Amino acid sequence: MTEKTAAPGSARAPGHTVASTLADDTRQVTPPLMEQSFEFLGDEDIPCSRYTSRAFADLETERLWGRSWQWACREEHLQDVGDNYVYNIGPYSIIVIRSEEDNIQAFINSCSHRGTKLLGGEGAGYSPQLTCPFHGWTWNIKGNWNRCRPSGISRMPAPRHTACIRSKPSYGEGLFFSTWIPTQSLWPITWM
Repeated sequence: MTEKTAAPGSARAPGHTVASTLADDTRQVTPPLMEQSFEFLGDEDIPCSRYTSRAFADLETERLWGRSWQWACREEHLQDVGDNYVYNIGPYSIIVIRSEEDNIQAFINSCSHRGTKLLGGEGAGYSPQLTCPFHGWTWNIKGNWNRCRPSGISRMPAPRHTACIRSKPSYGEGLFFSTWIPTQSLWPITWM
């Protein structure tokens, strides 16, 4: 019996690949997204505990989600000034918001005073400003502190709540990524 060896990449499931779908996009696609690899990475089964273990989920939170760039949303989610998208993963939450016609920013979804989430839930929404529901501290959609309720407090120092999380378009494809590490560069992406 002669064993047949398939050409690299030919033993894939039928249908479109991510690369072929991106190639059909009308906008230019970042080269790393078009890369394909046919390197054999093994065929051992992944244990079910990988998906059900609380300890493994905690390790992912500690070692992966807080240290890597996350795809937060697409540009279509943020069409008008004030449109926002809340992205949550594990204990982390960010707000991606269109602050001007040609500017999109990301902020930690947390009041810098007591850590209360500024926007609840997850997904698309609209906000003319960001207000902490606990004390009423308010920031405009550019991330600048506006005021603190009650308005009679005039000597309250302005909290520092700026875009310590960066949101960066991926070369115009309309994808917005954020990271909790403010000095980490997105491009070139280092794939695991």
